[in-house]
Amino acid sequence: MKTKVVGVTKDNKDGRNRQDILREMQQRGCVGEKLFLEHEENNPYDPNAISILNKEGQQIGYLKKDYSEDVAKMLKKGLDVYAVVTEITGGTNSKKSLGCNIELPMLQMSEEDEDLDDKRSSSSGCMSVILLAIFIFFILYLIF
Repeated sequence: MKTKVVGVTKDNKDGRNRQDILREMQQRGCVGEKLFLEHEENNPYDPNAISILNKEGQQIGYLKKDYSEDVAKMLKKGLDVYAVVTEITGGTNSKKSLGCNIELPMLQMSEEDEDLDDKRSSSSGCMSVILLAIFIFFILYLIF
């Protein structure tokens, strides 16, 4: 699953500017770099907040709220959930601030697994209807 990192224009608690961190990442060619996800259970704004850290452990922002609850559950289960940098955006005259696009391979796999489960459920549902029809036909055949 692909998404954008949010909160990239804020400063970190240690005073570091996330834009500076993203600029350093961009300069070293960070596409493909693994990012670490950390659940901030005590975050006053969102108990499911997921901070995104680079390989140096510096926060570059947060995961979108749309995905944070699912990722928080996965992290609590001890699953290896991480993100990968797909692109650093911006930094131009028309868009001065930098952004970061990421992919979450584990979430993609989970969505594919859910789709497969849905297909299995619907196909087994069809099979149940077919078996029921055969059973009714057989009973009617025996009666008449």
